Formats: sequence, C-alpha cells, structure tokens
Amino acid sequence: MKDLTSTYTEGEGADRSLWAHGYSRDRRPERRQVNWSLVVTPEGLPITLEIYRGNTKDETTVAGTVERLRSLFGVTGAVFVGDRGMLTTKNLERLHAAGYHYVVAETLSHEKEILEEALSRGRRTRAKKGHLSENWCEIIGKDSRRHIAVFSMAKEKEELGTLADRLRKGNGLELWAQEGVERGSRWWEGTHHELVRSLTKRLMAVGADDLFEVVWDPSRKGSIFLEVNEEPRRWEEERADWWMLTTDTKLSGDAVIDLYRGQAVVEHAFRELKSPLRSRPVYHWKEERVRAHLFLCVLSYWLTRSMELELRSKGGKLTTAATLDRLKGVHLGELVTRHEWA
Repeated sequence: MKDLTSTYTEGEGADRSLWAHGYSRDRRPERRQVNWSLVVTPEGLPITLEIYRGNTKDETTVAGTVERLRSLFGVTGAVFVGDRGMLTTKNLERLHAAGYHYVVAETLSHEKEILEEALSRGRRTRAKKGHLSENWCEIIGKDSRRHIAVFSMAKEKEELGTLADRLRKGNGLELWAQEGVERGSRWWEGTHHELVRSLTKRLMAVGADDLFEVVWDPSRKGSIFLEVNEEPRRWEEERADWWMLTTDTKLSGDAVIDLYRGQAVVEHAFRELKSPLRSRPVYHWKEERVRAHLFLCVLSYWLTRSMELELRSKGGKLTTAATLDRLKGVHLGELVTRHEWA
C-alpha cells in the first residue's frame, strides 16, 4: 500500500531545497511544506519512506517507488493499490512493464456510463463480516477494463451529510453578501463585480462553487443571490451511495474491495505519525535534518506498530499508546537500609 502526505513548517529558513507551497493535506496552504510517502505492509509496517519537494505531484512519485521496490527489495510482482490521482494511464503502463497489477479507485465523474449500468444491475452482498451494508457488481467497460462498482449505505449517509453541509455554507455566504449590500459601505452597483469575485472565492474555499451560480440582480431585494445548480446537485445525490474500483487482477470482487480497504492502514500510519508522534510541524530547514526528522518519526512508528502487533498476537487488546500511558505509572526506586549490630 502506498500513499502520499505533506507536512508543513513553522518559521522561515534559507535552505528551501525541499520546502515549497503545494497542495496541503494538513490544510495549511499558507505554509511551505515537504511531501513524503510510505509503502506499508498489509499489517501497517512501513517498508520504505520517500521524501519529495513540497510541490511534487502525486503521480510523479510512482515510477521512483516501483524502481525502489524492484532494485532495493527485489519485488518483481505485486498489486499496487492507490487512487486515480496517483495511478495515471502512464503510471499504469509502468506498472504493467514492471510486472505489477493494480487496484485503482476511480473518480465517478469520469465513469458515468459505468455507474449508469451499475444502477440497473443485480448486486452481490459483501461476504466479509462487518460490511453487510455494502453490495457490489462487476462491469466490463468498452475498453475491456474491469470495474467493481460498490453500493454503500454508510457512504450514502456520509456523502449526503457533506452535500447538505456545502449547501448550508453556500446559503450562509449568500446572507453574508446580502448584508454587505444592505450596509452600502462597500458593495453597491459600481463595485458588484468585486463582490461577485469575493463571493466566488469564498464558495471555492468551502468546496461549494460547483453547486451554486452567483447572480447579481439589483431589481430584487438583496441584489446578490446564489442559485443552486440543479444538475451538479442531482449528480451528487445519485453518486452518494456508490464508489468504484478498476483492476486488472482476476481476484474476486470481494477480494478487490478488501485490498483497497487496506489503504486504511497507510492513513492510520499518517495519523499516528502526525499525532502523537509529532512529525508536524517541522522546525528544520536543511534537507539532511528534514530527512532525519521524518526518518526518526517513521522509525518510531515502526516500533510502536510492532509492539501493537506483538500485543495482539498474545491476546492483548490495548493499543501501543494506551500501553505506554500505563507504563508511565511504573517507577524505579532504590531503597537503602542500614543495620546496626549491637
């Protein structure tokens, strides 16, 4: 399993060989950052750490990872699991050339025809215990690619909640803009273009710009309005309970879904590394110190994850963090006694 994340810095330094502005997974776009990726085993143990400049795109890291796995670890066959943003068509060709297979999460907007067919297909219930709210169907596309479309009640609830939140935030921004017009101190007929731009930027910031169209109409009370784009809203509702995978493997649909679900172990590793192991923020600027900082954080995670797996193998249910917290109460003391003989 491979995934990529970013870590931001505090302060400013002269050495900017790694630091740059880029897409921030920490939601700190104003800070310079460094990008880094992990490849982990299904159990969550890190195999390799790779560090990149902060503006490095996901898809450009795959070729180096494949070469590293082949040359350093001798991995000549594997199933590479990732998202479409990382596994581009060119990278899929690289994987095939290296003898690797893939499981890719598709962007539904790119596969509308496949989703429309899935809606009319019979579906199989997930065999794995704990996923009874999911079912799936298999579709072979016109390009002969194999798709696994997954219906999920849990995803439907989450996605519809997110959609409602985006609509609510848009309505709140409409009220903010109308109040500015009513005050008349800054927004009026001559400056309405500036207000439209400002409102559009705020919509983009909350991820709702595709759901609304900004309309300026001084003949109506309020003057500025957000009209819901019905087609994108309906599409969001239609796809809310679906997600899709594409694979070149011959594994069963259940096995393909389980493989992709394994990505969660990388996400868990990133959460643990960022807190409580404090890989962010980084206060170093020299490249060798940044690399050393992230290496020590990953090494610490490897140790804690190994401890957790060992505890589980012996029937323990505590996490490493809980175990270490309990061990803090253990103290070593030295007691000296004196004997006086008559």
